[in-house]
Amino acid sequence: MLINKTISVKLDTATLITSGKLQPDCDDLRFLDDDDQTSLPYWIEGECNTADTEVLIKIPSLPRDGKIIYVLYGNPTALNLQEKLTIHE
Repeated sequence: MLINKTISVKLDTATLITSGKLQPDCDDLRFLDDDDQTSLPYWIEGECNTADTEVLIKIPSLPRDGKIIYVLYGNPTALNLQEKLTIHE
């Protein structure tokens, strides 16, 4: 098991924004741990509104066989909660 691992995920934020499901600045993007309640710190690396937006997410524990994390969006009044993350390999 890995502890406090930062992972990189690619999301098609352009399609979500075009379809009106995500704010144009990605401020309503959120990530939850596998308990579906614990917020995970994240940082958008580069630009939002691309077909392959890179998001860095800090996972408190990561079993060798993986885990599920949840992506939330669609709150038109949400504020940006990004945190600057550093990757530790």
